Amino acid sequence: MTLARQGYAQARVQARFGDLPETRDFRLLDASRDAAHFQDALRTRKFARYVPGLGPAVDSDGLEARLRSRWRGLCAEVAHWYEPQWQDAFRAFSAYPDLATLEYLRAGGAVTAWMRSDPLLAPVAREPSAVRPAVVASTYGAAIGRGFADGRPLGRDWLRAWRATWPRVERTPEQRLLQIAREISIPDVVSAATDVRSRLERLFRRGSLTVVAGFVYLAIVALVIGRIRGGHAARLLPPLVRG
Repeated sequence: MTLARQGYAQARVQARFGDLPETRDFRLLDASRDAAHFQDALRTRKFARYVPGLGPAVDSDGLEARLRSRWRGLCAEVAHWYEPQWQDAFRAFSAYPDLATLEYLRAGGAVTAWMRSDPLLAPVAREPSAVRPAVVASTYGAAIGRGFADGRPLGRDWLRAWRATWPRVERTPEQRLLQIAREISIPDVVSAATDVRSRLERLFRRGSLTVVAGFVYLAIVALVIGRIRGGHAARLLPPLVRG
């Protein structure tokens, strides 16, 4: 990557990194009493970026569809800040949040409204079980298709597919990219997510002026979206009945 391109990419990703929601912003979400108040909080500047077009009220399917679409859009946007040889790697990275849904569908989970409208998952969801592995392979690549067919957890197959898209890189960037994959594989609970974000922020600083910074930014976005998703889902549950 030329110095000019490095500087351009780093300036763009640094600006986005500085605008990520912080702990104090999440307190606004955490204080929401119900799903309606939670969605009001999402319309504030720090969160509106992740749910564009959020109307006066939206159900869980509508919110999930917005989050998925925005995630993929951000991955495509960040990809264009970097050199063409990294474009396939960003596309492969964008598939990571779909793995859990693919495993859910493979296990016979019910197809939801947002899945039926999702451009990548709908073709998988609408097919019978026997046909799904071929559809997964055509959409997400042969490695993930084989893992889907064999009943394996898809994380390792995704990692192999992602690594296969990397151009030749020096050892340090490669190890830092692998660290990103290790961090995002940690279960998404609030305490773990906080620790993961701290480690990713340190990695962002160490990966400055390399493509690592772009992938770290997106990994933190994935954590933010996970917390939005989990917080909204929790507020759709009925309140506990006190004895």
